[in-house]
Amino acid sequence: MGDMDLLEQTLFYKPTGTVQIANNFTLIERKILNAIIWHSQKHKFKPGEHALPIRDVFHLIGLDSSRNQDVLKDAIRSLVGTVVEWNILGADRVDEWGVCTFLASGVIRNGKLQYILNPKIVEKINQPTLYAKIQLLVQSQIRKRHALVLYEFFLDALSRLQKTSVRVVVPVVQVYELLSVNTEMGYKFFNRDVIKPSLAEITKHTDVEVTYEANKDGRRVVELVFNVKKKDSFQLSLDFDSGRLDHVEKLEEARSANRVGGLQALLEHYGVGKRKAQALIKTYDDERIRGNIEKLLQEKRSGKTINNVPAYLVKAIEEDYRPKPSPKEQEEEQARRKREAAAKKKKEREALKAEWERFRMERTREYFAKQPPEWQEEKRQTFLKTLEGEGSSDVVRASLRKNGFESPMVQGMFFTELREELLTRPEELEFEKYVDFQKSKNS
Repeated sequence: MGDMDLLEQTLFYKPTGTVQIANNFTLIERKILNAIIWHSQKHKFKPGEHALPIRDVFHLIGLDSSRNQDVLKDAIRSLVGTVVEWNILGADRVDEWGVCTFLASGVIRNGKLQYILNPKIVEKINQPTLYAKIQLLVQSQIRKRHALVLYEFFLDALSRLQKTSVRVVVPVVQVYELLSVNTEMGYKFFNRDVIKPSLAEITKHTDVEVTYEANKDGRRVVELVFNVKKKDSFQLSLDFDSGRLDHVEKLEEARSANRVGGLQALLEHYGVGKRKAQALIKTYDDERIRGNIEKLLQEKRSGKTINNVPAYLVKAIEEDYRPKPSPKEQEEEQARRKREAAAKKKKEREALKAEWERFRMERTREYFAKQPPEWQEEKRQTFLKTLEGEGSSDVVRASLRKNGFESPMVQGMFFTELREELLTRPEELEFEKYVDFQKSKNS
Protein backbone atom coordinates (compact mmCIF):
# COMPACT_ATOMS: atom_id res chain seq x y z
CA MET A 1 0.00 0.00 0.00
CA GLY A 2 1.46 3.36 -1.02
CA ASP A 3 1.66 6.56 1.00
CA MET A 4 -1.31 8.16 -0.75
CA ASP A 5 -3.50 5.10 -0.12
CA LEU A 6 -2.57 5.17 3.56
CA LEU A 7 -3.26 8.89 3.78
CA GLU A 8 -6.68 8.53 2.14
CA GLN A 9 -7.46 5.63 4.47
CA THR A 10 -7.00 7.86 7.51
CA LEU A 11 -8.48 11.07 6.09
CA PHE A 12 -11.31 12.64 8.08
CA TYR A 13 -13.22 15.92 8.12
CA LYS A 14 -13.06 17.87 11.35
CA PRO A 15 -15.58 20.73 11.67
CA THR A 16 -14.14 24.19 12.24
CA GLY A 17 -16.20 24.50 15.41
CA THR A 18 -14.35 21.52 16.93
CA VAL A 19 -10.92 22.55 15.62
CA GLN A 20 -11.16 25.84 17.47
CA ILE A 21 -11.70 24.53 20.99
CA ALA A 22 -10.16 25.85 24.19
CA ASN A 23 -9.00 23.16 26.62
CA ASN A 24 -5.92 21.79 28.33
CA PHE A 25 -5.84 18.48 26.46
CA THR A 26 -2.41 16.91 26.24
CA LEU A 27 -0.92 15.86 22.91
CA ILE A 28 -2.02 12.24 23.43
CA GLU A 29 -5.53 13.28 24.46
CA ARG A 30 -6.00 15.47 21.38
CA LYS A 31 -4.70 12.70 19.09
CA ILE A 32 -7.12 10.21 20.64
CA LEU A 33 -9.93 12.77 20.24
CA ASN A 34 -9.12 12.91 16.51
CA ALA A 35 -8.89 9.12 16.23
CA ILE A 36 -12.36 8.81 17.77
CA ILE A 37 -13.82 11.41 15.40
CA TRP A 38 -12.22 9.55 12.46
CA HIS A 39 -13.63 6.21 13.64
CA SER A 40 -17.08 7.68 14.34
CA GLN A 41 -17.09 9.34 10.94
CA LYS A 42 -16.42 5.98 9.28
CA HIS A 43 -19.60 4.75 10.97
CA LYS A 44 -21.57 7.85 9.91
CA PHE A 45 -21.78 9.06 13.52
CA LYS A 46 -24.53 6.64 14.44
CA PRO A 47 -25.76 7.25 18.00
CA GLY A 48 -24.85 4.88 20.77
CA GLU A 49 -21.72 2.97 21.62
CA HIS A 50 -18.83 2.30 19.24
CA ALA A 51 -15.80 0.05 19.72
CA LEU A 52 -12.30 0.78 18.43
CA PRO A 53 -9.55 -1.84 18.89
CA ILE A 54 -6.90 -0.56 21.30
CA ARG A 55 -4.08 -1.62 18.96
CA ASP A 56 -5.61 0.63 16.30
CA VAL A 57 -5.75 3.52 18.75
CA PHE A 58 -2.02 3.16 19.36
CA HIS A 59 -1.36 2.95 15.60
CA LEU A 60 -3.35 6.07 14.87
CA ILE A 61 -1.75 8.26 17.51
CA GLY A 62 1.82 7.24 16.66
CA LEU A 63 2.55 5.07 19.72
CA ASP A 64 2.63 1.70 18.04
CA SER A 65 5.54 0.43 20.12
CA SER A 66 3.67 1.27 23.34
CA ARG A 67 1.14 -0.95 25.05
CA ASN A 68 0.79 1.25 28.12
CA GLN A 69 -2.97 1.29 28.66
CA ASP A 70 -2.59 3.70 31.59
CA VAL A 71 -1.78 6.41 29.02
CA LEU A 72 -5.01 5.57 27.21
CA LYS A 73 -7.04 5.46 30.45
CA ASP A 74 -5.75 8.87 31.54
CA ALA A 75 -6.70 10.32 28.15
CA ILE A 76 -10.22 8.85 28.28
CA ARG A 77 -10.73 10.26 31.79
CA SER A 78 -9.84 13.69 30.46
CA LEU A 79 -12.10 13.40 27.38
CA VAL A 80 -15.02 12.38 29.61
CA GLY A 81 -14.36 14.89 32.39
CA THR A 82 -12.94 18.02 30.70
CA VAL A 83 -15.22 20.76 29.43
CA VAL A 84 -14.30 22.07 25.97
CA GLU A 85 -15.27 25.46 24.54
CA TRP A 86 -15.78 25.41 20.76
CA ASN A 87 -15.53 27.96 17.95
CA ILE A 88 -13.56 30.33 20.19
CA LEU A 89 -12.21 32.31 17.23
CA GLY A 90 -15.60 32.65 15.57
CA ALA A 91 -14.34 31.40 12.18
CA ASP A 92 -17.27 29.02 11.73
CA ARG A 93 -20.02 30.68 9.70
CA VAL A 94 -22.52 29.76 12.39
CA ASP A 95 -22.61 32.42 15.09
CA GLU A 96 -22.45 29.95 17.95
CA TRP A 97 -20.40 29.43 21.06
CA GLY A 98 -20.77 26.47 23.40
CA VAL A 99 -19.28 24.19 26.06
CA CYS A 100 -19.63 20.48 26.76
CA THR A 101 -17.52 17.39 27.36
CA PHE A 102 -16.25 15.40 24.37
CA LEU A 103 -17.19 11.87 25.46
CA ALA A 104 -20.27 10.77 27.36
CA SER A 105 -18.50 7.57 28.42
CA GLY A 106 -15.44 5.44 27.72
CA VAL A 107 -14.75 1.81 28.64
CA ILE A 108 -11.73 -0.43 27.93
CA ARG A 109 -12.92 -4.00 27.60
CA ASN A 110 -11.68 -7.09 25.74
CA GLY A 111 -8.95 -5.24 23.87
CA LYS A 112 -11.27 -2.47 22.65
CA LEU A 113 -12.06 1.12 23.53
CA GLN A 114 -15.85 1.36 23.78
CA TYR A 115 -17.05 4.96 23.72
CA ILE A 116 -20.14 7.14 23.41
CA LEU A 117 -19.77 10.63 21.95
CA ASN A 118 -21.46 13.49 23.73
CA PRO A 119 -24.68 14.13 21.70
CA LYS A 120 -23.80 17.84 21.42
CA ILE A 121 -20.46 16.97 19.80
CA VAL A 122 -22.27 14.59 17.42
CA GLU A 123 -24.52 17.48 16.44
CA LYS A 124 -21.52 19.73 15.71
CA ILE A 125 -19.83 17.02 13.66
CA ASN A 126 -22.93 15.99 11.71
CA GLN A 127 -23.83 19.53 10.69
CA PRO A 128 -20.56 21.32 9.94
CA THR A 129 -20.63 24.66 8.17
CA LEU A 130 -16.88 24.43 7.54
CA TYR A 131 -14.31 21.75 8.17
CA ALA A 132 -10.61 20.87 8.06
CA LYS A 133 -9.34 17.83 6.14
CA ILE A 134 -6.90 15.98 8.40
CA GLN A 135 -4.90 12.77 7.92
CA LEU A 136 -4.27 10.87 11.13
CA LEU A 137 -1.02 9.40 9.84
CA VAL A 138 0.43 12.87 9.38
CA GLN A 139 -0.68 14.08 12.81
CA SER A 140 0.82 10.94 14.36
CA GLN A 141 4.29 12.33 13.67
CA ILE A 142 3.73 15.50 15.69
CA ARG A 143 5.31 15.43 19.14
CA LYS A 144 4.29 18.78 20.63
CA ARG A 145 0.74 19.57 21.82
CA HIS A 146 0.83 23.15 20.62
CA ALA A 147 2.15 22.04 17.23
CA LEU A 148 -0.84 19.73 16.73
CA VAL A 149 -3.32 22.49 17.64
CA LEU A 150 -1.67 24.91 15.20
CA TYR A 151 -1.42 22.24 12.48
CA GLU A 152 -5.18 21.63 12.67
CA PHE A 153 -5.80 25.37 12.69
CA PHE A 154 -3.72 25.84 9.52
CA LEU A 155 -5.42 22.94 7.73
CA ASP A 156 -8.76 24.45 8.68
CA ALA A 157 -7.74 27.78 7.10
CA LEU A 158 -6.59 26.05 3.91
CA SER A 159 -9.81 24.03 3.69
CA ARG A 160 -12.10 27.00 4.35
CA LEU A 161 -10.50 29.08 1.60
CA GLN A 162 -9.96 26.05 -0.66
CA LYS A 163 -6.43 27.16 -1.45
CA THR A 164 -2.95 25.63 -1.31
CA SER A 165 -1.51 28.71 0.38
CA VAL A 166 -3.08 31.27 2.72
CA ARG A 167 -2.11 34.25 4.84
CA VAL A 168 -3.75 34.08 8.26
CA VAL A 169 -3.78 37.11 10.56
CA VAL A 170 -4.70 36.35 14.19
CA PRO A 171 -4.66 38.69 17.23
CA VAL A 172 -1.95 37.41 19.53
CA VAL A 173 -4.38 37.14 22.47
CA GLN A 174 -6.47 34.71 20.42
CA VAL A 175 -3.38 32.62 19.66
CA TYR A 176 -2.80 32.38 23.43
CA GLU A 177 -6.43 31.31 23.83
CA LEU A 178 -6.32 28.77 21.00
CA LEU A 179 -3.21 27.15 22.52
CA SER A 180 -4.59 27.37 26.08
CA VAL A 181 -1.55 29.37 27.22
CA ASN A 182 -1.87 31.90 30.05
CA THR A 183 -1.62 35.43 28.65
CA GLU A 184 0.64 36.33 31.58
CA MET A 185 3.37 34.43 29.79
CA GLY A 186 5.31 37.22 28.10
CA TYR A 187 5.44 37.23 24.31
CA LYS A 188 9.22 36.75 24.34
CA PHE A 189 8.89 33.39 26.09
CA PHE A 190 5.68 32.50 24.26
CA ASN A 191 7.46 33.03 20.95
CA ARG A 192 10.61 31.19 22.02
CA ASP A 193 9.05 28.23 23.84
CA VAL A 194 5.76 27.74 21.99
CA ILE A 195 5.46 29.38 18.57
CA LYS A 196 8.94 28.81 17.09
CA PRO A 197 9.37 25.13 18.06
CA SER A 198 5.78 24.32 17.07
CA LEU A 199 6.10 25.84 13.59
CA ALA A 200 9.51 24.21 13.10
CA GLU A 201 7.98 20.80 13.86
CA ILE A 202 5.00 21.41 11.56
CA THR A 203 7.26 22.40 8.67
CA LYS A 204 9.62 19.47 9.24
CA HIS A 205 7.17 16.62 9.84
CA THR A 206 3.91 17.47 8.07
CA ASP A 207 2.53 18.31 4.64
CA VAL A 208 2.43 22.03 5.49
CA GLU A 209 5.10 24.76 5.48
CA VAL A 210 4.67 27.78 7.75
CA THR A 211 6.48 31.08 8.19
CA TYR A 212 5.28 33.97 10.34
CA GLU A 213 5.81 37.55 11.33
CA ALA A 214 4.64 39.74 14.19
CA ASN A 215 2.66 42.96 13.75
CA LYS A 216 3.30 45.52 16.49
CA ASP A 217 1.55 48.51 17.98
CA GLY A 218 4.56 50.45 19.18
CA ARG A 219 6.70 47.88 21.00
CA ARG A 220 3.80 45.56 21.79
CA VAL A 221 3.04 42.57 19.55
CA VAL A 222 -0.67 42.63 18.70
CA GLU A 223 -1.01 40.18 15.79
CA LEU A 224 0.71 37.14 14.34
CA VAL A 225 0.66 36.71 10.57
CA PHE A 226 1.07 33.10 9.44
CA ASN A 227 1.98 32.27 5.84
CA VAL A 228 0.75 28.72 5.31
CA LYS A 229 1.47 26.61 2.24
CA LYS A 230 0.78 22.99 1.35
CA LYS A 231 3.97 21.23 0.27
CA ASP A 232 4.21 20.34 -3.41
CA SER A 233 5.29 16.83 -2.44
CA PHE A 234 5.15 15.03 0.88
CA GLN A 235 6.29 11.56 1.84
CA LEU A 236 5.53 9.85 5.11
CA SER A 237 8.69 9.15 7.10
CA LEU A 238 7.06 6.18 8.79
CA ASP A 239 7.62 2.45 8.84
CA PHE A 240 4.53 0.53 7.74
CA ASP A 241 4.04 -3.22 8.06
CA SER A 242 2.10 -4.82 5.21
CA GLY A 243 -0.32 -1.95 4.90
CA ARG A 244 -1.23 -1.78 8.60
CA LEU A 245 -1.62 1.66 10.17
CA ASP A 246 1.22 1.21 12.68
CA HIS A 247 4.51 3.04 12.99
CA VAL A 248 7.59 2.52 15.13
CA GLU A 249 7.84 5.16 17.84
CA LYS A 250 11.05 7.20 17.79
CA LEU A 251 13.20 6.70 20.85
CA GLU A 252 13.17 10.32 21.95
CA GLU A 253 9.40 10.47 21.94
CA ALA A 254 9.00 7.38 24.16
CA ARG A 255 9.06 10.07 26.84
CA SER A 256 5.31 10.53 26.45
CA ALA A 257 4.76 7.04 27.88
CA ASN A 258 7.94 6.72 29.95
CA ARG A 259 9.91 9.86 30.70
CA VAL A 260 13.07 8.19 32.07
CA GLY A 261 13.33 5.56 29.34
CA GLY A 262 12.93 8.12 26.55
CA LEU A 263 15.48 10.56 28.02
CA GLN A 264 18.02 7.79 28.57
CA ALA A 265 17.64 6.66 24.98
CA LEU A 266 18.20 10.24 23.83
CA LEU A 267 21.42 10.61 25.84
CA GLU A 268 22.69 7.25 24.57
CA HIS A 269 21.90 8.44 21.04
CA TYR A 270 24.55 11.14 21.52
CA GLY A 271 27.07 8.60 22.80
CA VAL A 272 26.67 8.92 26.57
CA GLY A 273 27.15 5.57 28.31
CA LYS A 274 24.18 3.83 29.90
CA ARG A 275 25.33 4.22 33.52
CA LYS A 276 26.35 7.84 33.05
CA ALA A 277 23.02 8.60 31.35
CA GLN A 278 21.13 7.08 34.29
CA ALA A 279 23.24 9.11 36.75
CA LEU A 280 22.54 12.34 34.87
CA ILE A 281 18.80 11.65 34.81
CA LYS A 282 18.84 10.93 38.54
CA THR A 283 20.77 14.13 39.33
CA TYR A 284 19.32 16.73 36.95
CA ASP A 285 15.83 17.58 35.77
CA ASP A 286 14.45 16.96 32.30
CA GLU A 287 14.55 20.65 31.29
CA ARG A 288 18.25 21.02 32.15
CA ILE A 289 19.25 17.91 30.23
CA ARG A 290 17.21 18.76 27.13
CA GLY A 291 18.28 22.39 27.26
CA ASN A 292 21.93 21.40 27.12
CA ILE A 293 21.29 18.95 24.31
CA GLU A 294 19.81 21.88 22.41
CA LYS A 295 22.90 23.92 23.29
CA LEU A 296 25.07 21.16 21.80
CA LEU A 297 23.01 21.20 18.61
CA GLN A 298 23.26 25.00 18.39
CA GLU A 299 27.04 24.80 18.66
CA LYS A 300 27.19 22.21 15.90
CA ARG A 301 24.87 24.24 13.66
CA SER A 302 27.09 27.30 14.14
CA GLY A 303 30.05 25.32 12.78
CA LYS A 304 31.89 24.75 16.04
CA THR A 305 34.10 21.64 15.98
CA ILE A 306 33.35 19.28 18.86
CA ASN A 307 35.78 16.36 18.85
CA ASN A 308 34.23 14.41 21.70
CA VAL A 309 30.46 14.90 21.65
CA PRO A 310 29.60 12.60 24.62
CA ALA A 311 32.20 14.27 26.88
CA TYR A 312 31.07 17.74 25.81
CA LEU A 313 27.41 16.89 26.46
CA VAL A 314 28.11 15.43 29.92
CA LYS A 315 30.14 18.49 30.91
CA ALA A 316 27.48 20.82 29.46
CA ILE A 317 24.80 19.17 31.60
CA GLU A 318 26.91 19.10 34.75
CA GLU A 319 28.04 22.73 34.43
CA ASP A 320 24.85 23.90 32.69
CA TYR A 321 25.97 25.62 29.49
CA ARG A 322 22.53 27.06 28.83
CA PRO A 323 22.42 30.87 28.45
CA LYS A 324 21.92 32.45 31.87
CA PRO A 325 18.72 34.47 32.10
CA SER A 326 18.65 38.07 33.32
CA PRO A 327 17.05 38.88 36.72
CA LYS A 328 13.87 39.91 34.92
CA GLU A 329 13.84 36.69 32.90
CA GLN A 330 14.41 34.68 36.10
CA GLU A 331 11.46 36.43 37.69
CA GLU A 332 9.29 35.70 34.66
CA GLU A 333 10.46 32.08 34.64
CA GLN A 334 9.54 31.69 38.31
CA ALA A 335 6.13 33.14 37.57
CA ARG A 336 5.74 30.72 34.66
CA ARG A 337 6.62 27.77 36.89
CA LYS A 338 4.05 28.89 39.45
CA ARG A 339 1.42 29.10 36.73
CA GLU A 340 2.32 25.62 35.49
CA ALA A 341 2.16 24.26 39.04
CA ALA A 342 -1.26 25.86 39.49
CA ALA A 343 -2.44 24.45 36.15
CA LYS A 344 -1.18 20.99 37.13
CA LYS A 345 -2.95 21.19 40.46
CA LYS A 346 -6.14 22.28 38.70
CA LYS A 347 -5.91 19.37 36.25
CA GLU A 348 -5.33 16.89 39.10
CA ARG A 349 -8.39 18.28 40.84
CA GLU A 350 -10.46 17.95 37.67
CA ALA A 351 -9.30 14.34 37.32
CA LEU A 352 -10.30 13.68 40.93
CA LYS A 353 -13.71 15.23 40.25
CA ALA A 354 -14.15 12.91 37.26
CA GLU A 355 -13.22 10.00 39.53
CA TRP A 356 -15.79 11.22 42.06
CA GLU A 357 -18.50 11.27 39.39
CA ARG A 358 -17.66 7.67 38.44
CA PHE A 359 -17.76 6.74 42.15
CA ARG A 360 -21.21 8.34 42.48
CA MET A 361 -22.48 6.52 39.42
CA GLU A 362 -21.20 3.15 40.68
CA ARG A 363 -22.83 3.72 44.08
CA THR A 364 -26.10 4.67 42.39
CA ARG A 365 -26.11 1.45 40.39
CA GLU A 366 -25.32 -0.59 43.53
CA TYR A 367 -28.16 0.99 45.52
CA PHE A 368 -30.59 0.60 42.61
CA ALA A 369 -29.77 -3.11 42.33
CA LYS A 370 -30.70 -3.57 46.01
CA GLN A 371 -34.20 -2.12 45.58
CA PRO A 372 -37.30 -4.33 45.13
CA PRO A 373 -37.96 -5.35 41.48
CA GLU A 374 -41.34 -3.54 41.48
CA TRP A 375 -39.71 -0.28 42.54
CA GLN A 376 -37.01 -0.67 39.89
CA GLU A 377 -39.56 -1.25 37.13
CA GLU A 378 -41.68 1.72 38.18
CA LYS A 379 -38.64 4.02 38.04
CA ARG A 380 -37.64 2.67 34.61
CA GLN A 381 -41.08 3.15 33.09
CA THR A 382 -41.48 6.67 34.50
CA PHE A 383 -38.10 7.67 33.11
CA LEU A 384 -38.72 6.15 29.67
CA LYS A 385 -41.94 8.14 29.34
CA THR A 386 -40.03 11.38 29.91
CA LEU A 387 -37.61 10.46 27.09
CA GLU A 388 -40.46 10.01 24.64
CA GLY A 389 -41.54 13.64 25.18
CA GLU A 390 -40.61 16.67 23.10
CA GLY A 391 -37.83 17.72 25.48
CA SER A 392 -35.56 14.85 24.41
CA SER A 393 -33.03 15.25 21.60
CA ASP A 394 -33.28 13.33 18.33
CA VAL A 395 -30.11 11.43 19.22
CA VAL A 396 -31.56 10.21 22.53
CA ARG A 397 -34.89 9.19 20.97
CA ALA A 398 -33.08 7.33 18.18
CA SER A 399 -30.98 5.46 20.72
CA LEU A 400 -34.11 4.66 22.73
CA ARG A 401 -35.96 3.31 19.67
CA LYS A 402 -33.03 1.11 18.69
CA ASN A 403 -31.96 -0.37 22.05
CA GLY A 404 -34.64 0.58 24.57
CA PHE A 405 -33.47 0.72 28.16
CA GLU A 406 -30.36 -1.31 27.23
CA SER A 407 -28.96 1.73 25.42
CA PRO A 408 -25.78 2.84 27.29
CA MET A 409 -26.79 6.47 26.66
CA VAL A 410 -30.27 5.94 28.11
CA GLN A 411 -28.93 4.07 31.14
CA GLY A 412 -26.37 6.80 31.76
CA MET A 413 -29.12 9.43 31.81
CA PHE A 414 -31.35 7.24 33.98
CA PHE A 415 -28.80 6.66 36.71
CA THR A 416 -27.68 10.29 36.62
CA GLU A 417 -31.27 11.31 37.41
CA LEU A 418 -31.51 8.76 40.24
CA ARG A 419 -28.34 9.92 41.97
CA GLU A 420 -29.99 12.66 44.03
CA GLU A 421 -32.61 10.23 45.27
CA LEU A 422 -30.35 7.29 46.16
CA LEU A 423 -27.13 8.91 47.35
CA THR A 424 -27.13 9.99 51.00
CA ARG A 425 -23.58 9.63 52.43
CA PRO A 426 -21.38 12.76 52.75
CA GLU A 427 -18.70 11.48 50.34
CA GLU A 428 -21.43 10.78 47.77
CA LEU A 429 -22.96 14.25 47.97
CA GLU A 430 -19.99 16.60 48.47
CA PHE A 431 -16.75 16.55 46.53
CA GLU A 432 -14.63 17.82 49.46
CA LYS A 433 -16.03 15.06 51.68
CA TYR A 434 -15.05 12.57 48.98
CA VAL A 435 -11.49 13.95 49.04
CA ASP A 436 -11.37 13.44 52.82
CA PHE A 437 -12.86 9.97 52.38
CA GLN A 438 -10.10 8.97 49.95
CA LYS A 439 -7.40 10.39 52.23
CA SER A 440 -8.71 8.36 55.15
CA LYS A 441 -8.69 5.21 53.01
CA ASN A 442 -5.07 5.77 51.96
CA SER A 443 -3.74 6.76 55.37
